[in-house]
Amino acid sequence: MAVKAGGKTQNDEDAARNAQVDLSFLDYTEPLVLEKRLEHLEAWFERREKAEFFAGRTPSDTYIIEEPPDMSAPSFRYNARSEALWNPNCGTWGDFSAIWFDYLRRLGTEVKKRWPNMRIAALSYNRHYQPPEFEMPDNIDVALCLMRSSAQCKEPYVFQKNLQQVEKWYNKLGRDRNRLSLWEYGCWPDCFLAVPLNYAHSMQKWLREIKPMVSGVFIEHYGPIEQNFLMRHLWMRLLWNPELDVDQEIDDVCARFFGAGGDSMARFHKLLMQRYEMQWQNPRLIWDQYHVHPQQYYGQSFTPEVVLTLAAMLDQACREAGLERRIDTIIKNGNAIYFFNDAENKLPLRISLIAAAEPVTNPRIAWEGGELGWQGVLLPEQKLVIEGDGEATLIEADQSSSTCTLKRQGAALSNTEPVSLHFWHQGEPDIDFQVRVELAGQDGKAQAEKSIYARRLDWVRKSYQCFRGDRMSSASGYDGFFVDAAQAHQHLGKVPQYEVAGFAFSSQEADKIDWLKLPAAALLRGKANSSLPHLIMGYPADLACTFRVAKCSDALLLRFEAEGAPLAEEKLTVSIAEKTYELEPAGTADTQKQLWRLSSTDCGWQATVRIPLQELKLEPNVPKTLNMQVSRSRGTQHYVWSPPLAMWGDREQGDGILQIK
Repeated sequence: MAVKAGGKTQNDEDAARNAQVDLSFLDYTEPLVLEKRLEHLEAWFERREKAEFFAGRTPSDTYIIEEPPDMSAPSFRYNARSEALWNPNCGTWGDFSAIWFDYLRRLGTEVKKRWPNMRIAALSYNRHYQPPEFEMPDNIDVALCLMRSSAQCKEPYVFQKNLQQVEKWYNKLGRDRNRLSLWEYGCWPDCFLAVPLNYAHSMQKWLREIKPMVSGVFIEHYGPIEQNFLMRHLWMRLLWNPELDVDQEIDDVCARFFGAGGDSMARFHKLLMQRYEMQWQNPRLIWDQYHVHPQQYYGQSFTPEVVLTLAAMLDQACREAGLERRIDTIIKNGNAIYFFNDAENKLPLRISLIAAAEPVTNPRIAWEGGELGWQGVLLPEQKLVIEGDGEATLIEADQSSSTCTLKRQGAALSNTEPVSLHFWHQGEPDIDFQVRVELAGQDGKAQAEKSIYARRLDWVRKSYQCFRGDRMSSASGYDGFFVDAAQAHQHLGKVPQYEVAGFAFSSQEADKIDWLKLPAAALLRGKANSSLPHLIMGYPADLACTFRVAKCSDALLLRFEAEGAPLAEEKLTVSIAEKTYELEPAGTADTQKQLWRLSSTDCGWQATVRIPLQELKLEPNVPKTLNMQVSRSRGTQHYVWSPPLAMWGDREQGDGILQIK
């Protein structure tokens, strides 16, 4: 282990700006840029020749489309011309505005002379979000991209900020609503969270307010259609008629779409909307923009009691439509399933694992406080059937079977309450395998034989109860809202603490410590700078890594035990008392300056690290509390002790606490 060098590094943006090497973003104050763009336009209008130019989008019959690359490059400020137009007083969104709109002003003037029937379409977006102080030619129309998503307009602060932005652009464009439209981000923050966002009432209020100032709205919406199809429908209907009876529309849609389960689903969606649209106490947007702290979603809107009520409503709708308590889905390593059951139902739980095209090696299932594992290779067409957390049967393709022994740790798997089940195996992470979680003793009718309403409910149910990892990769997928909520509720407001055992002898006699008698703290899946739920909310770890801490008279000792053979790119980092220590399990001995002992096998590694008390400014007999974070990285695998519970490195809950007596 080695201490990282302290001190601040040179600001990356300043370094890049001074170097001025990013030539992918043009200097729009340079007259030659405008000259070349006009040449491209002439070639198109006269000879229909397309330009080989990244900003030279081909015009339509009505519009010349202008927009710089979607990036926040420091190279906006190339020289004295661009420096003079740079506005650092606009905050994050607007410092490039004067540079960009000055270019459009000059372009608009030339276009008016040469092609008087053409208009220019531009965005108000990112660093050119603010309108310029100078006047704009009347042949320029603007689509305002709300950097504070109107999905957050339920909060008065966001509503007023967005309204002020619309009003500024409306006035700048001569108070002509035909020149202003909105680019609405239904994807913010929806594609960064597993929480379904239903906000039709606040959207209705917003659309009523802006209707006199804007001509139309473009909606950019991501997230799983299984969850947000109703909100998309309501948004479209409100655009046609802002006076729509939202609650009646929800009733009508659910009745038509879900049949016998319609009433329950209407109540389900109304509760989702009510809880999201509530005003938060001390709302805090990350970057004053579109990311929101999970504490506000899961600590205020969707508390454990609310999530349980929602799960019961969805389950009731499924029962009314004829669905059994059964989840059939294809998952990968690290995916999870939330299985709902109530205390009145005493049927045992049954879990079936089926290998798809490739074998599944050493499958494991974990839940809060417990774990089951099978040592073996599940081949294609084989099925491993687990009854509760006891017996297991391996069923062959010819239906012959044999009894299997499971390795069990921790708490039993209850069949009378909801549970989140996490699945892993030791093969390639992208291998698909099929999972069925159900209650034994049901009639076993195939889901395909159910009515169309039942199939629709099964489609919706999976999006709430199945978690499939990186939802950013697809516009439709399984967010697993109930899984994500369960993980958040395990950790919100519960900063991990570790009470350090004290010993009178020095670290030279550390062999006297019986480490197994000291409590072990476990790392969870996590990464400080991420936006993915399984790296934010403290999902269980696929590879165990635990640590124990002891204080001797002269040093603090940290003992680590980790699964997984050491990798060349593997690193363990301990941040404590404003110092950072790093351990590379596969590194050479001379790089591990703080190391006391390291051993490894093909299955994992073990290390004990010595940190002198004087380095941490600790006195031998004085109790003290220190903040500490432990993180482990193995390529794409990341683990932490105290989960971030916030996105993009914005600290919500902070480090864990080390109590030294």
